[in-house]
Amino acid sequence: MCYYTYVLQSERDGKLYAGFTKDLKLRLEKHNKSFVESTKDRVSQACLL
Repeated sequence: MCYYTYVLQSERDGKLYAGFTKDLKLRLEKHNKSFVESTKDRVSQACLL
C-alpha cells in the first residue's frame, strides 16, 4: 500500500503541518474535526500537497 505525504496550512494562523498517512481522506477529516492532538487548536486546515 502507498503512503501519502501531505502539508496542511492553518486557516487561523497560517502555520504549516506536515504528515503522512495511508488514507488521506480519513486523515484530513480527523484533522478538520480536531481529532489530531498536534493540530486540534488550529481548527480548519487547507491541504497544500
